[in-house]
Amino acid sequence: MIVASLTSWTIDMIFRKWKSLGSFLLVALLIETMCRAQEEKKPYKFLGDFRFRSEFDTNRDNALPNRFRDRVRLRFGGNYRINDYFTVGGRLTTGDPEDPNSPYQTLGTVFKKTSFALDQAYVTFRLKTSPFWITGGKFAHPFQTPAIYKELVWDADVHPEGVAAGYGFNWTGAKAGLIAADYALVERNRDKDTFAAAAQIYFEVPRQPFSLLGAIGGYRYYNIDTDQTVFRDNAGNAGATQFQSDFAIIDVFLNVTYKRGRWPVAFNAQFIKNTEAKIAEDAGIAVGAALGETKSPGDIKLYYQYQLIEQDAVFSPFVQDDFLAQTNFKGHLFGLTWRLLEKTDLNLWGLISKQDSPSGKNWQNRLRADLTTSF
Repeated sequence: MIVASLTSWTIDMIFRKWKSLGSFLLVALLIETMCRAQEEKKPYKFLGDFRFRSEFDTNRDNALPNRFRDRVRLRFGGNYRINDYFTVGGRLTTGDPEDPNSPYQTLGTVFKKTSFALDQAYVTFRLKTSPFWITGGKFAHPFQTPAIYKELVWDADVHPEGVAAGYGFNWTGAKAGLIAADYALVERNRDKDTFAAAAQIYFEVPRQPFSLLGAIGGYRYYNIDTDQTVFRDNAGNAGATQFQSDFAIIDVFLNVTYKRGRWPVAFNAQFIKNTEAKIAEDAGIAVGAALGETKSPGDIKLYYQYQLIEQDAVFSPFVQDDFLAQTNFKGHLFGLTWRLLEKTDLNLWGLISKQDSPSGKNWQNRLRADLTTSF
């Protein structure tokens, strides 16, 4: 019934929105054509993407009515290689500057103009003779991620501020690496700063037809109870006026891919544990699989994942906002991605979740259709 409902809603939405989708697609393809003319030897690179999203939420908690909305996201930026060692980069994005988790602008604001905000601004140093790098500023979180759904511990739209560094190792048929980061959350003049330290060790065996990627990472948050600055962004962790727990999170995952022919198969398993939680609900798990890939026009990928995230297993201000709950939930994610044209995908996906503790009876549904083109 869920699949039938999703299919019916998607077909209806696409036909109702075909004019808007076509216009946005045409503009994005024109931009992509212009950008493709850049010479690879030039020291700069222009990057960006556009997404048109239609989203339908049903059976929401607190007796809220069903909600349908259209949303857009536009991100553009680039980087410039100054010399053999230093590269600078930056990016602008749509969305509310006060919300680090979402770059989306909801349509239906009496035609008000959409704001742009600085999403990234960084400098990277790399050694020519060694696989060492260090980045400072505001940049994308540099950790390796699970194969199916990547945002249970850290939202991909949250770009931290601080310093990160990494070093890679290569052996015959295998790779490994270490990444460490220091992130500034709140800088204070007359009190202790709030910050986070993070590290990850990963290994990769990219052999054919089987390949493996595994990682163990840690996140430690400091001084989060100094005042209400961070707690205002709490999205479900225990605590009425401040966080009840401290957060020292271990994140372990393993990706396994079998690739032979047109339909590769991928599996992932993930385990999350907050070792400083003050309540019993301190762990999370996820298991998922995917069939297919989207490298060439006409390619299709199917995917599914189950996840259970207990209340203080993750630090809710910086985790995903795709599910209707950020923490203290169990649920299913499923979908289909179809590569329509080069660098242009249609993603039809659903997210179903309910409260974990105390066990909820209400399964909340979120259905989405995303048209994305990159340039």
